[in-house]
Amino acid sequence: EEHEAYENIGDPDLFRVYARGLTGKVKGLIFGHFREVQELPAIYDRIIFGIDYGYTNDPTVLVKVYCWGRHCYVQEIIYQAGDVTAQELKDALLANGYEHGQMIYSEADPNMINQLRLLGVGIYPAIKGPGSRIAGISKVRQYECFYYRSPNFKNELGSWKWVEAVDQATGKEVVTNQPMD
Repeated sequence: EEHEAYENIGDPDLFRVYARGLTGKVKGLIFGHFREVQELPAIYDRIIFGIDYGYTNDPTVLVKVYCWGRHCYVQEIIYQAGDVTAQELKDALLANGYEHGQMIYSEADPNMINQLRLLGVGIYPAIKGPGSRIAGISKVRQYECFYYRSPNFKNELGSWKWVEAVDQATGKEVVTNQPMD
């Protein structure tokens, strides 16, 4: 299924990179500034955890972010399709150095947040309002960002692109400031 998905990528630049393994510049890539690193930093100001819950086909993602000034290093802890229980999330957090009081931001799912809080995990919902998606993208792009040895994270970064449109005056294709859904 994964191979078939790569073979059916419609964007020619993405197809060249992901299906054929060739180098290329992906036009309109939102998070093209992320770079892969082979080790995590020894010095950091703070650690933040983030959770995005997957339902059925979407993956549940748990990341640990090491912040140091304007540098962020993202470590994938969980990337799993379908449901992941609150207990599994708590166990993964504890196994990866979570200490009570550390910041954990999550998708605003009241049920999962409540289950995690009942297990003693302090978690805060990331409330998404109008314009929050673009504001979040803008904030992330202010940092020098790295990810630690994660093919899943690399693939996710490649799927975040700006919508392209045709400029009516010139007839040329331009990149907008709206992310693809």
